[in-house]
Amino acid sequence: MTKLIKLEGTNNTRDLCGYTNIHGQTIRNNMIFRSDKLSELTESDLEEIKLLGIKTIVDFRSENEKKDEPNNIPDEINYIEMPIAADKDIRLELNDVINGKSNKKMGQFLIDVNKDFVLLYSDIFSEFLKRLISNPEPTLFHCTSGKDRTGFAAFLILHILEIPKNIILEDYLKTNDFIKDSLEHQINHVSKLLNIPLDKASLIKPLLLVDIEYINNAINTINQYYGSIDNYISDALHITNIMKIQLRKIMMI
Repeated sequence: MTKLIKLEGTNNTRDLCGYTNIHGQTIRNNMIFRSDKLSELTESDLEEIKLLGIKTIVDFRSENEKKDEPNNIPDEINYIEMPIAADKDIRLELNDVINGKSNKKMGQFLIDVNKDFVLLYSDIFSEFLKRLISNPEPTLFHCTSGKDRTGFAAFLILHILEIPKNIILEDYLKTNDFIKDSLEHQINHVSKLLNIPLDKASLIKPLLLVDIEYINNAINTINQYYGSIDNYISDALHITNIMKIQLRKIMMI
């Protein structure tokens, strides 16, 4: 099953290896990785990244996120930027919620974001999947927390690889297990980032976790607009059956 990669500078880096699909094929070790931000990698982490054989890193973060926390990665890594600006207006809205000026629930931000992945950012996810197929080398993809943009991308990969849905959703929710020990640190970080008191920063805890409702809203949006996940992958992401077979050959044994 998915394997946590213990790095000093990240909380949610994992190898998506070990999952078995409906045909009995298993995802290869050290082929596809998902992660949170890479801005705090230590020298030891950089060596580990090299030892894992990672050749390409895909960064889903927005320009603002990359400016605030630039990645620290090995020079020889092929670094690809595929920005998804899910954070574009969230700071202003968050301040309104935190200060009692809005009744919007914290979780609603990520429910809305997952809908946007389907309706606004299909071109990015299409480009990402096509790159995995055309450049069959060990790849790590990530965003800031490694759970929303990264979680949706992992969902698409695992679906194409024909991993059972219940296993895909279990993988999505594993983020909560992996980051629970770092929540206090993350809340402190948000307090400094947004320049708000620690008690108010604690209100954003739901945004630091994943909830089945988040990914379910993406799935419901897909079904509403495309009828099925397979239709979405073929019609919106333009991934053909031949391309799906190619990805399975690359990723599975």
